[in-house]
Amino acid sequence: MRSWSGTAPLRRCLAALLLVGCWLAISPITAHAETNPSGQGSDTFFLGPSVDHLLDPTGALGIDDLAKRDDLFTRADGHTPNRGVSPSPQAAFWLRVHVPALATDRDWVLSLDETRIVRAILYRQGSEGWVSQEWSLRHQGAADRSSLSYPNFRLRGEDIADQVLHLRIETTSSMRAMLWLESEHAFLEGHDQQTFASGILVGVLMGLLVYLLAIGLALLDGSLLRLSILVLIFVVYFISDRALLETLVVPGAFGLSRAVSLSSSLLIFPAWLWFEIHYLKLRTYLPRAATAGTIIALAVAACAIEATIENILGIRVMRLYSSYIGLGSLAFGLGLAVLAVRYKRRDALIFILSWSPAIIGGFARLSLDAFPKLGPTRLLANAVYFGVALSLFVFGIMTSLDLQARERRLRAKAEASESRFRSFADSASDTFWETDRAGRIISITGSSGDVADLKVGAELSARLQAHSVEAERPSATLLGEYLAQRRPFRSVLLSLRATSGALHYASFSGTPVIGENGEYLGHRGVLSDVTEETVLRERQIQQQKMAALGQLAGGIAHEINNLLHPILNLSRRVREHLYGQDELYYQMGLVVDATMQAREIVANVLTSARPSLQASPTLPFREALVRSIESVHPLLPASVTLQVDLCGDKGLSVPAGEVLQIVSNLISNAVHAVHGAGTITITTTMDKETRALILSIADDGEGMDAETRRKALEPFFTTKAPSGGTGLGLPLVYGIVSGWGASIDIVSERGQGTTIAIRIPPTLQAKETRHGRS
Repeated sequence: MRSWSGTAPLRRCLAALLLVGCWLAISPITAHAETNPSGQGSDTFFLGPSVDHLLDPTGALGIDDLAKRDDLFTRADGHTPNRGVSPSPQAAFWLRVHVPALATDRDWVLSLDETRIVRAILYRQGSEGWVSQEWSLRHQGAADRSSLSYPNFRLRGEDIADQVLHLRIETTSSMRAMLWLESEHAFLEGHDQQTFASGILVGVLMGLLVYLLAIGLALLDGSLLRLSILVLIFVVYFISDRALLETLVVPGAFGLSRAVSLSSSLLIFPAWLWFEIHYLKLRTYLPRAATAGTIIALAVAACAIEATIENILGIRVMRLYSSYIGLGSLAFGLGLAVLAVRYKRRDALIFILSWSPAIIGGFARLSLDAFPKLGPTRLLANAVYFGVALSLFVFGIMTSLDLQARERRLRAKAEASESRFRSFADSASDTFWETDRAGRIISITGSSGDVADLKVGAELSARLQAHSVEAERPSATLLGEYLAQRRPFRSVLLSLRATSGALHYASFSGTPVIGENGEYLGHRGVLSDVTEETVLRERQIQQQKMAALGQLAGGIAHEINNLLHPILNLSRRVREHLYGQDELYYQMGLVVDATMQAREIVANVLTSARPSLQASPTLPFREALVRSIESVHPLLPASVTLQVDLCGDKGLSVPAGEVLQIVSNLISNAVHAVHGAGTITITTTMDKETRALILSIADDGEGMDAETRRKALEPFFTTKAPSGGTGLGLPLVYGIVSGWGASIDIVSERGQGTTIAIRIPPTLQAKETRHGRS
């Protein structure tokens, strides 16, 4: 079910429904609370228990016949007469009323609270014989309030006090002696009260209907849609059963009202069964019972259609059995709910609890027709209204609570999903970002956003410009142009300086977001911190270059050595034979010296590609580092300050000669960077997490731009003058460090100095001696 948060109006509507239903059910009782058949001062008398009655199946008996045959009437026994449903259209129901002593100085109203009466004739004994008054809804004036809904007769107190009245009733429905004698004021007050309560109940039911229908359509909930149909049928039944249809809605539509009343009273049951089957999911858990329920619902619906046809044709068959059909439907529906407890315990118990008042009220109302011996009362006759109102109230509250519970579960599930995906995003190396149409960040997840201090509310393009290193500003500008031009972009690589000062490489990809109406809403994309990948790729490239250089140097050394050996040897022999010939001896000496220098050059090139060919003693790293610094320090210019801060960890043993080469080359580069006047700092620290030893050699010189930093480890790359260096120092250091299994990082920026950091892991893979390396 989709989320819905509008349950408060539903609860208010249901509360009003319950109050009005209770009022309607008990209003006849409160309106006639002063009933006292024998009291002179009473304004209201309920005459039902004191009425003699007679059922005339053929309707042939007249008032004269009844006056002569006193034995035809069934004597009053203290119970209100009830003869069930009228057996035929011609049948008449006679009541003999013994009027109690009452005030003779006022007008009285004799009323029969049954809205399905077709015609009623009241007979009283006058000075010249029988005086009759006829009530028929078809012939009453619509403006006469006392004629509305059910039979009523205005009588003078002096004419009826201590008299015997006869009342002939013709009805298509129930024959019950719900007979009241009231003062005109009490009657009008009670009638208006009931009419007002009925109108309010109809209004509340219609409001509930609209609300349930709206919720059902919004949530696509089949149960709520079926419940709204049930409420609609009940509203139609109510306004027709209470004679509101022919008196207020469609004045004079008596035939229509009776047809609608009977058919809707039957349609309530299939609608209720249909709702129950869907709500309890009986087709899933009790398919056979659901099929039987569907068949019964269809059969009852067919009976409703049959009743409508019979009403049009003037036949009365279905009405005689409608009460039994209703009782059977209620019993079957209750049985289905009890069976469902085994499979859908919670929902079945809610259903039984919620609909018990309606079932009880329906049983009470239908039993008055099915079992005529039951004594009718206003409370029993109106119990169905109270029961349905209470059931809708309880079920609505349950539905409201269920909707809220579902909404809470959906919200919790959505929040959990959002939290889960946010955790995934935060734990991932990628960062997901989104901007609005102005380029401001409105959403960002993941830790990579810290690289450029990207936060919600910041302008993406400006923040990237601010954190880009100088050489990468054009790339940041290009990315800003993509954003401004609302174009997609992919894998735009930037070098960014984090707030911590560390340099990172970040790859940006993004695409514009277009709304349903084609408007630009912003950009969404991914930021990937590719620092490790970039550094690793550069290292791999460097290793490949060094390997190629080594192969080249080996090839050159081999070929040149093949040429130098005979030249050197032959030159020495020739020189020996020229001893004493000063000029030739001297010239051959120059040839030998030149050959020796050529061999030394070849050896230097080979050493640059594959350093430390000669054996070197191994020492603990700290001791080797101290000796190397002591060896280099005297060679520094006086204007260069050397600061040393070494941790106490000795480190693993390494070749001392290789440490000297690293220190001498890095310090030489640092002296060049500070132009012979500045500060060089050498420190070692221990990473507490990885236990790696970190050697840092930093200077406060001019620093490097991104392009220089990227090429610094490439062989023969140098920023020195042609006579100032060969570009083999840093590649030599890189080759040694890589041979140890360590890593080297260059942190530098133009005008910010340079720091060379060598991270030596605790599992140093360097060979203790490098004997035999070619």
